[in-house]
Amino acid sequence: NLSARQLAEPTLVDNVRRALYDSGLPARALVLEITESVVMLDLDASVSRLHALKDLGLRIALDDYGTGYSSLNRLGTLPIDIVKIDKSFVDELTIRSEGSAVIKSVIDVTAALGLTSVAEGVELPDQLLALDNLGCNDIQGYLFAEPMPSGATALALRRLRATRTSGVGRTSEDALTVKP
Repeated sequence: NLSARQLAEPTLVDNVRRALYDSGLPARALVLEITESVVMLDLDASVSRLHALKDLGLRIALDDYGTGYSSLNRLGTLPIDIVKIDKSFVDELTIRSEGSAVIKSVIDVTAALGLTSVAEGVELPDQLLALDNLGCNDIQGYLFAEPMPSGATALALRRLRATRTSGVGRTSEDALTVKP
């Protein structure tokens, strides 16, 4: 997550470039998240820095989409790869039909712009099913795992890979849960 202060730093791009080089992390494996409100503090400078970051080969995610200064016009002009649909919309998804309509519209616009949609805060199997039916690209939330230390994350991912490759004796719910 990039804060407004970090995005305003003139040395941000050089710092990220150096961190990628020092760590050996492929740039494509790094996703930096920003909120639209952070970008709007100094739109021209922010967009310029985001373009420079994307030129490094990393990806940019627009976090909490729909909760602040959201504009469909702006969505098409920002140098982003991923639109993260805020949990507040996911919470409404299975409660009110309007919740489904709002998420569907964001997913459709995102797809039309060639971006990836990610729903945040998925906690219930019904939400997962509804998001899948709406065509959401990716999901994240406590339904799959709670935040955990990096070592536990690596173990959970190994278990998930093993579950996916074996497929024997597992239910679909087990395959979706990566809790260690």
